[in-house]
Amino acid sequence: MTGRPDVDRSDVDRRDGAGHVPRLDVPRLDVPRLDVLGAINQDVVARVERAPRPGETVADGILTHQPGGKGANQATAAARLGASVRMLGAVGPDAAANQMRAALADAGVDVSAVQTADEATGTALIVVDETGENSIVVCPGANLQIDPERIDRDPAVPVLAQLEVAPHVVDHVARTSTGLFALNVSPARELGPVLWDRVGLFIVNEGSTRTCRGWRPHRWSRSRSAPTGRCCCAAA
Repeated sequence: MTGRPDVDRSDVDRRDGAGHVPRLDVPRLDVPRLDVLGAINQDVVARVERAPRPGETVADGILTHQPGGKGANQATAAARLGASVRMLGAVGPDAAANQMRAALADAGVDVSAVQTADEATGTALIVVDETGENSIVVCPGANLQIDPERIDRDPAVPVLAQLEVAPHVVDHVARTSTGLFALNVSPARELGPVLWDRVGLFIVNEGSTRTCRGWRPHRWSRSRSAPTGRCCCAAA
């Protein structure tokens, strides 16, 4: 007696003509749902032995293109951890958009709510030297053109947001959400009354607390509509 449940071997042992066992699509129960609001970027990375000085050109770079953006990266991480994730963002009418959508979809992220904007897909230009030091220029492009009126979502689904998109879009999603609204305060900026009222989880680092005037522990207890009060998570 092994204690294992009986298995219908007729399903398990079915094979195609090539001898492959077909995948059994067993629905997962109680999969957590998450909407991620944030930037979708294409990272253009140049790796060099030494970064150029002002006015200087270096010619030993190795170029790579990879998906990026805080929103897209966090959506990908959550999907790989087993959550059912939907990305709320925007890309441009260009080839990079197709690549970014495909990368998210390959990671298991639902991209049906990713809008197509007039501006180019967001791009981060990154130079990394042999010591790992880097310099970054971000061109937000489509990330700043998300239309909040086109965001169609279940307001009860938890949201994870960042500040790489337009402030009025973050405020709109926070104001219309009834579930947990978590905010990664990056890039750091001052927060308006909507976010102070609605955010149930702040994800911050030391720089964020210095930039956000009025950041005091007593503010966390003032939530009127956040479902479980306030919590703060310090990130390195």
